Amino acid sequence: MKRKKYLSHTRKSKRKERFYKKRWFWNFALVLLLFLSFCWLIFRTPYFKIKEVKITGEAKLSNGVQNIIGENLNFFLVNASNLSQKIRQSFPKIENIKIRKEFPNKIIISIVEKRAVGLVCYQKRLDDCFLLASDGSIFEKATKEKNLPKFLIANLEKIKIGNVVMKEETIKNFIFLEKELKKLRVFIEKVYVLPYELEIKTKNGFTLFFSKNDSFKTQIEILLNAFQTAISKSEKENLEYIDLRGIQKDGRGQIYFR
Repeated sequence: MKRKKYLSHTRKSKRKERFYKKRWFWNFALVLLLFLSFCWLIFRTPYFKIKEVKITGEAKLSNGVQNIIGENLNFFLVNASNLSQKIRQSFPKIENIKIRKEFPNKIIISIVEKRAVGLVCYQKRLDDCFLLASDGSIFEKATKEKNLPKFLIANLEKIKIGNVVMKEETIKNFIFLEKELKKLRVFIEKVYVLPYELEIKTKNGFTLFFSKNDSFKTQIEILLNAFQTAISKSEKENLEYIDLRGIQKDGRGQIYFR
């Protein structure tokens, strides 16, 4: 019996199809082209270049703010938060700033400047003073005499613009005190800020002593009440001091005056 011969056929490996002939490659290339075209349209075209920067509130700061913003700035690359922080750091006198973008190429900046509530002066040079803001910070050199209370802060050797020299809560209570005393025709001249107390000299000739603790606001309320009810008119005319350092936060304690 003859054996059947089987011819072995060598299979030729199929050639791999080149990648640029595949459909997915051209889909990807099309998407990439569209993406790059979109990026060019957004970031390179002059249409989205900032053409107008409108600054409201403080005209004298306009040039300085404009220099910080610079030129050739793209609308989509403007980060309002970062820009606001950068402007604040450059201008300590700014209290509040709001930045709004208007499509496609406009920025509106609203600025509110800090208001001086007093002067921080060197104790040995009362004519060398700086403006004190309501947040307790120094924001500008006082270039001329202002009718504001002078704060003389113990152990403050160097006054630097931008530094916070008093607690905001203390300043807030002081503003309230000054406002209420003016209604009573009492005017503050100097404030000695000591480590644990405030010594306030009035233009009326007497001194107020407060403790610098949580009871400061309570001390103020008791002072105003006593000044209107407990201290007579003749006593007010000859007042030397009113001492509220013994008043606690709950209102207990003694008030002394002479």
